[in-house]
Amino acid sequence: MVRIRSSRMPSRVRIAFILAIIAFCAVVGWQMQLNAAPPLRDETHYWPNAQYLTSDGFPSLEKLRTYSELCTPLSLTLFGWADRLTGGGLPAARYFSLGAVCLTLVLFVLLARGPDRRVVPAALCMLAFPYFLGVGVHIYPDSFAILFTLLGLALFQRDRPWIAALFFTLAISCRQYMVAFPVGLALWEIAELIRLRPANERWRAILTSSKSAAGFSGALVLSAWIIFWGGFGPPGEVKRQAVSTAQHTILFYPQYALYGLACLGLYFAYCGWVIFDRKLQPRAVVSVRSIALLLVVAICFWFFPPQDNFHYEIDNMGYFDRMIREAAGAHSTTRLIILGAFAWIATMAFCRRSLVSTLVMVHLLVLAKAHIAWDKYELPMLLCLWFLMADERLAAAIATANPARPERVSRGLMPAASIAGERC
Repeated sequence: MVRIRSSRMPSRVRIAFILAIIAFCAVVGWQMQLNAAPPLRDETHYWPNAQYLTSDGFPSLEKLRTYSELCTPLSLTLFGWADRLTGGGLPAARYFSLGAVCLTLVLFVLLARGPDRRVVPAALCMLAFPYFLGVGVHIYPDSFAILFTLLGLALFQRDRPWIAALFFTLAISCRQYMVAFPVGLALWEIAELIRLRPANERWRAILTSSKSAAGFSGALVLSAWIIFWGGFGPPGEVKRQAVSTAQHTILFYPQYALYGLACLGLYFAYCGWVIFDRKLQPRAVVSVRSIALLLVVAICFWFFPPQDNFHYEIDNMGYFDRMIREAAGAHSTTRLIILGAFAWIATMAFCRRSLVSTLVMVHLLVLAKAHIAWDKYELPMLLCLWFLMADERLAAAIATANPARPERVSRGLMPAASIAGERC
């Protein structure tokens, strides 16, 4: 593990919170009976593939082309190695996955540079996301993907882009859609160079920027996997599951991106406002900018309503969707209005020019290429959002400052207060 220097020792509050996190994860593991439970949910196919990839130790090129999963193979390989090293079978792999999730939250608390009053609530919001521990108590590839993504983001923010690129490479080798984060960071770096440098120096600055080069290296990793497979996943599995977005390069589903935006409106923007601000500014809510954004969201939902998953046996898109379906009906206008309202809240929160808005934009483009819409796909984005909220020392001050000052926004911050109606 790469050591990231901290300017000071963790406070007593953080140490106590970390111990509570570890204890809580241990209790969750015990309650879930990780030692005794048979393969559950997606474990029924993840576990055989983990064993298949590591049956001879290191996976061969043939096995990397023929294993029957759509995700990249690193997490499955790690789960298989956990079994081979300990002889503990599926329980050992589960504890390995739970350990990765627990370590992610511990590092979140240790590395965030903001005050405790912001770091601890942000970590609790991450812990409360229903899929965070859910991917830890089972052998889901996301557990290691979010760990590597967090390390990549933290290192990138501390001007160690090439070490960050290594962790982003590992993250993408666990789940393909992690590519959004190094690419988003690279695009933001380029945008900042264009804004700050004179016109005659921009191209040179961009071409010599280590941050932009390191960020785009993440895209090269995904490109390497695509070239190796001849597509977005192992060819046999892509054909078996008839993944339309993988079989047709130019096919995108904006509906999935709109649902993802609504999820960010609920799980981050709204929750952030409730915890950190709780102030309403009616004048800003009915401003020209706010109404224009609402109109854009309404048009998008009119042409691309996120009704059901396409070509997938499960229609609903996750816990958020299930709650709305139970309250308003599966295909009701009320359901779309609720989703649209939270998408508008998210749009209000991310409409400023910032690192966060860039990451969200690239993330949503990736979601539009996913084969289904699912709350779980917001897990890495939420982790990055809450970490940026907790990491920046000035975020609390900016949340109450004049939002029209671009030099303050350009540090990559998105104050949660903006969803209450601050000017975009």
